[in-house]
Amino acid sequence: MSEAVTVECVGELFEELLAANGPVRAVSRFAEGSVTGAYRIEFARAGVAPVVLKIYGADSFGYAAKEARALRFLTDHGVGISPRVLAFSRSTPALDGRPCIVSSLRPGRTLTALDAELTRAQCYEVYRQLGQVLGRLHAISAHGYGHVNGEIRDPLPDNRAHMARMFERELGRFRHHWGDPALAGRLAAHVAEHASAFAACPRPAYCHGDVHDSTSWCNSLRTAAAR
Repeated sequence: MSEAVTVECVGELFEELLAANGPVRAVSRFAEGSVTGAYRIEFARAGVAPVVLKIYGADSFGYAAKEARALRFLTDHGVGISPRVLAFSRSTPALDGRPCIVSSLRPGRTLTALDAELTRAQCYEVYRQLGQVLGRLHAISAHGYGHVNGEIRDPLPDNRAHMARMFERELGRFRHHWGDPALAGRLAAHVAEHASAFAACPRPAYCHGDVHDSTSWCNSLRTAAAR
């Protein structure tokens, strides 16, 4: 979101969603770490902890609902690193009908902000802890293979069938957007030839599909490790 979010409109929102927190004292935008509008909300009442308000576009209700479900799923399964969802609205007049999520604030600094300060050992420790968190998530059994949006949509009984469906969908999109037909054919043939590898997955589990390197410290770590 490019426009300013005022104390007045956030105060109106919180009167609707979290009236017990009391009047809003300050609103500040998070400078990094979000592709949507994310704000730190502070309250005038003593002892009330700050929270995070994340505002989505008017046409992005599905993304907002999926994130709220994901955060609640992590909380319900004891993955304590996740913020807790405190409130969710699919459409509110205070935000011109846009959906939003209110969650607890996890204190700390982003890795991007710490880029110049982390040693190589600390970078490895970050990755180790991240792997532990992902390991806990992957240990949670699922009842089938498929994309998750609250529940698994159109679950399939085995990973081979699931991956075949995924590649068929993505190659279909590639062709639809005028991708090279010959390249699409070679990709499809390669996937079919090696499809037996997908059967090595022993059981369905929950996975995070968007954990990736996004800061220069990751590149520095890889360069240092290669020397």
